[in-house]
Amino acid sequence: MFGTAVQAQTIAGTVRDDTGAVMPGVTVEVASPALIEKVRSASTDGTGQYRIINLSAGVYTVTFSLSGFGTVVREGIVLSGAFTATVNAALQVGTIEESVTVSGATPIVDVQSVTKETVLTRQYLDQLPTVRSIQATGVLIPGVESQRLDVGGNTKLQQPGLRFRGTTATITRWDGFWLGNVQGGSSGGATSFYFNDAGAEEMVYSSGADSIDMGTPGMYVNMIPKDGGNTFRGLVYGDISRRALTSNNLTPALRARGLTNVPEMLHVSDFNPGLGGPIKRDKLWFYGAYRYEALNQTVVDSYFDKNPSPYLYEPDLSRPGYDDGFIPNWTTRLTWVPSSKDKIQFWFTSQNKEKSHYGITASRTPDATAVQTTPYAQATVVKWSRTQTTRLLFEAGYASGRTLYQENYQPNVSPSSDRATVQAQSVFSITDSATAKVFAAHPDGYTGHGGWMQGVRLASTYVTGSHAFLSGAYVGYATSPRPQWFTADMTATFNNGTPESVTLRIPINAIDGYYPDLQVFFQDRWSFKRATVTGGIRYDYFVGQVRDGTLPPSRWNEETFFPGFSVQKWKDISPRIGVAYDLFGNGKTAVKANVARYVANESVSTAGRANPQRAIGITDTRTWNDLNGDRLIYNPDGSVQLAELGPSSNRNFGKVIPSTSTQDPATLNGFNARESTNEWQVVVQHQLTPVVAVNAGYYFRWIGNQRATDNTLIANADFDGPFCVNAPTHPDLPGGGGYPVCGLYDIKTTARGLVQNNETLARTLGDGTGIVDHIDGYDFGITARLLAGTTVRGGVDANRQQRNTCAIAVDNPESQFCDQTTPFRPNAKLQVLHTFPWGILGSMAYQNAQGPAITARFSAPASLIVPALGRQQAAGATARKTIELIEPGTLYGERLNQFDFRVGKLFTMGRYRVRGDMNVYNAFNTDYTPTVNTTFSTAATSQYLRATTVLQGRVIKFSGQIEF
Repeated sequence: MFGTAVQAQTIAGTVRDDTGAVMPGVTVEVASPALIEKVRSASTDGTGQYRIINLSAGVYTVTFSLSGFGTVVREGIVLSGAFTATVNAALQVGTIEESVTVSGATPIVDVQSVTKETVLTRQYLDQLPTVRSIQATGVLIPGVESQRLDVGGNTKLQQPGLRFRGTTATITRWDGFWLGNVQGGSSGGATSFYFNDAGAEEMVYSSGADSIDMGTPGMYVNMIPKDGGNTFRGLVYGDISRRALTSNNLTPALRARGLTNVPEMLHVSDFNPGLGGPIKRDKLWFYGAYRYEALNQTVVDSYFDKNPSPYLYEPDLSRPGYDDGFIPNWTTRLTWVPSSKDKIQFWFTSQNKEKSHYGITASRTPDATAVQTTPYAQATVVKWSRTQTTRLLFEAGYASGRTLYQENYQPNVSPSSDRATVQAQSVFSITDSATAKVFAAHPDGYTGHGGWMQGVRLASTYVTGSHAFLSGAYVGYATSPRPQWFTADMTATFNNGTPESVTLRIPINAIDGYYPDLQVFFQDRWSFKRATVTGGIRYDYFVGQVRDGTLPPSRWNEETFFPGFSVQKWKDISPRIGVAYDLFGNGKTAVKANVARYVANESVSTAGRANPQRAIGITDTRTWNDLNGDRLIYNPDGSVQLAELGPSSNRNFGKVIPSTSTQDPATLNGFNARESTNEWQVVVQHQLTPVVAVNAGYYFRWIGNQRATDNTLIANADFDGPFCVNAPTHPDLPGGGGYPVCGLYDIKTTARGLVQNNETLARTLGDGTGIVDHIDGYDFGITARLLAGTTVRGGVDANRQQRNTCAIAVDNPESQFCDQTTPFRPNAKLQVLHTFPWGILGSMAYQNAQGPAITARFSAPASLIVPALGRQQAAGATARKTIELIEPGTLYGERLNQFDFRVGKLFTMGRYRVRGDMNVYNAFNTDYTPTVNTTFSTAATSQYLRATTVLQGRVIKFSGQIEF
């Protein structure tokens, strides 16, 4: 997935004479220091239109000339992102030496593209009161939400995902190419690379409404590197904050919920120098940057264990858990112009993150975290472009991303990550069902993840004044190993110190991949009169693969080799069309509409599920009645105390029979088998004044081809019920609780453990309705570049989701809350940047966002279930049943109100610019809780509705930057 020239910066328009007639053959030249070749030119076509594409971000001068007419020059045209600046001209009869220079504001309404785009320029990024990361800046855009909210840099060690218009399918591009964690491909286009701010020219956040190269839905983030230049330029940036500069926001309301601490930032710092310039003037430029980020902070409600027993957890309130680590990061950029027609660009980054307590949360104690290391995380992009003629442009590129992240047990759990050593340890991960606390050991075991992504693209663009025709292709390849093994080959669930169940685990060493990921696309952008129509079609062919691999041995299985094979061969044709209409013909009001089909983002998730190492059924959860009270399932000789374990939940466990999970061929082969999204939107943009523009829009997204899992060995008839239980009486439940919860079922004893899961298209199950999944929403926005040195950006957005899964309840008839529609809940964002006299800089950012969803998952004891069911549960006499007591989408927590601001002073000394800033994050010291514990319990140790994350309290950070 990559960006192409037709989506880069463009200057286009129409040239007329003083009678209003269109003028063919006019020479149009655009010049800017941002162009290494200095000048790019084109000629108007028979309709008087011209279009110059694939420009770099910067400030341009546009010159119009034709023999027999005076020359017209337009200055100060600022380009960024994929904006199309409409620059028209009227030539008068005269000599070419007669020149009229016009200085005016850059157009702020794009009347030709329907792509929704927010561009954060270098100047804007430098003044914005937020930390220098893709996520912290992105969340300030209307319509964008984050899984974690950043305050002063407290999320920099683990990049939180961005959610745009209800979907997490966010793609992060590095110089136009998607590169990242191969295993994150189906969960938001995860990236494994961290942003080196000093080496970035701008950040572009966009949706692919009319960009045919964007194959998946959601938001695309593109980091555009700095190119260097004919003058040596550089900067040194640094910031720091310590514990003494933070405020505590442990309020009485949080204390009342049982919290004894909140996050405290002990240290955060960022050192980020960069330098660029000419290796050979007008031929070869370079830019290099280095960044070192460090963070150490405490975590809400997470403490070290002071109980010497590995099977009991008792928090040591004097020793809070830490989220600590560092990220060194360096990048290099080269730009070379070997001829007047060719440009070659190279970009490389290398990073090595380390975290001492990976995965620490309020529900995961420090000893249950991992030590994360990064042996390598390297990305390379090489691009070539050739302006064959003023109308024909060729592009080619290659990208490579290699990553290896390792999550190792804490040294006191296992001294190494060697498989045999790990399996020999006696300490295992424990989850307490009464509190949702995980302790003793990392619950995900030792894990290695990452892989190697490679991609090659070819594209050509043919431009006339009124048309821009794009054709191109991309071929991608990836391989992704994922070893995973567990101490003692097991994890367990306790309830207040008493064993409840055990999950037996088989280790894996699976390798998955894909080849090819083939994308072929065609698109034409046609401008006529006031309208611009963009139509395109793309073909996707994706082959997921299982590579040769060997299943490691354990207590439950023998070592087994599995040969590789192709899994899915998806074929898709996705059309899209968009129309942008200049409503009054003056470039100030645009009405835009588009309809588009996208395919779901994919990497190795489908192949991973089909890998025999996973399909054999690698877990078996059994109830555990600890008869001898030793809290172990093993005898001293290593044999299993089978008398303590209930019936198996997976009768094929340990048999190495790759048949407990299969996939319907209809989900794997041919056309229209891949999950897809159909989306349409309508947008109105209007320029109120030369410096103020507003926009409003509505969108609707329909998701199709969803999957569902059908256990073919059981059916509704294999369950007893329905039955009801009464919710416990509790003030935190609706109406104080005590209401009946009905529609519950339990599998019959004869059917328990029968597993033959078949993943199929949801629409083939039940009555054929399948899964209904719709998202619709609206947004309003404003952008103002005021003459007094003030920039204002902001907006309001809201969306709702309708999801109905009732029709696919073909195995278990229990379909509690299967039809859900969330309400519209608006979010508001605002940023203001202002330059005061005497070099004083000020800026602020405000967010008002929805609060967390409130649910209540209750692990009901047998004493409550058996009387209602009329028999013992099939899982055993001590089995519990998880019941949802609150309908999702009906209760929410308090909203976020976060206010950040920055005050700085700029000094100019010759060619040096020195800036010092004081940054205040969460200035109101808000105690907002993004997530709460939704595990309901009647036990005295219950932590229901206790905050599991709390917004970092007020942070004051000092920063400075020297530019030359």
